[in-house]
Amino acid sequence: MKVLLFGNVGSGKTTLISKLKEIFSFEVIAIDDYRRKYGDGTKEGEILAKKNFLQSIILHKNQFIECIGVGQLADDLYELLSHTDEKIVCLTIIVPKEVCKTRLESRVWDIPFPEPLEKVFILLKKTELRIEDGLIEEKWKKLKNVALIFRNNTLPCDSDMIVEEVSMIINESLEDYEHMLKSEVQSYYGNEYLTYQKQIIEKNDSFLQDRLMISKFIKGLNVTGNVVDIGSGNCQWFQLFEPNIHQYFAIEVNTQALSVAPRNKKVIAINRDIFDPTFKTEEIIRGKIDLVFFSFFLSHFSDASIQVVFEKLPKVASLLIIDSHWGDKHELKYQTKNLRDVKREISPQKHINLPKRFFEYSDIESLVTSFGYSITKFESGNYWFVCLAKR
Repeated sequence: MKVLLFGNVGSGKTTLISKLKEIFSFEVIAIDDYRRKYGDGTKEGEILAKKNFLQSIILHKNQFIECIGVGQLADDLYELLSHTDEKIVCLTIIVPKEVCKTRLESRVWDIPFPEPLEKVFILLKKTELRIEDGLIEEKWKKLKNVALIFRNNTLPCDSDMIVEEVSMIINESLEDYEHMLKSEVQSYYGNEYLTYQKQIIEKNDSFLQDRLMISKFIKGLNVTGNVVDIGSGNCQWFQLFEPNIHQYFAIEVNTQALSVAPRNKKVIAINRDIFDPTFKTEEIIRGKIDLVFFSFFLSHFSDASIQVVFEKLPKVASLLIIDSHWGDKHELKYQTKNLRDVKREISPQKHINLPKRFFEYSDIESLVTSFGYSITKFESGNYWFVCLAKR
């Protein structure tokens, strides 16, 4: 995760980072620190400072990054971070140039900068105009993984309010990331699958971005009543439904997965094989089913096998489906999206094989239509999609 702090010289970026650093153990990458370390007041020293500043930015690492946010260095920073899918919070501090000038006049100027302080005051006006012209927003809004924030930092109380707001955003992302690392483990393959999941999530935050997309999708539905989760695993998505629903029926054949499911009065764990001919859902789930939920279930079976599952379910008004999307990233890796064994690397010497297929919109639309449903809402990310289908 990256938290970018942009703003004019003297806008209070360093103070904000100091306060955030007390809360989060992110690495701080600040251009003035690199000027002090590598600069000598010459243009050559400035070039060296900027080069080392950029080289210290490591993708998929938690870092606070501080610079003005406009100019060539900002352009180079954008080019670097445009190649990552990790979460980026872009905070721009707005402070009138007169206030910045007053702050600079009372500060000991110890930064090896190739221009005297008098010319820095001229830079204040140019920077203010660039920010007012929307150059920061115009550039960074192109990236879908960026949260743009513009806040005033003129009054003494402003910085505390900014720190509180940014902290909430960081915590939300970090909590979801930690939850994902823990709850994505289905235990079907024991500790081997656990290792695989942790490695792939830590290497590529785009999985986290997809999870955040799915979380917002589910929360926005405000599901009520009774939910049946087919192939629930350890009920990793339950917390998104929990506030408004009545009961959450988790049907899962794997005992180990259910053993780590949430201990909640709303969760009814059903340790059965949904494909077992003797298993009839109406015998266990008495009453109305408001929604049937499939999380990475449909992609592991053929249409004929899925037909068996639907025959076991009473006529339900809504289906919610999360599964693997057939996008550019998968097309580059696999020759076909159809059901086959996928070899997944756990370590350089060890692999596991999973039956797997991927869906485009037309595939999932055709599947749910064959069961009498139509898609009413659909959203896809880098690797996963989520959709709501209704009768």
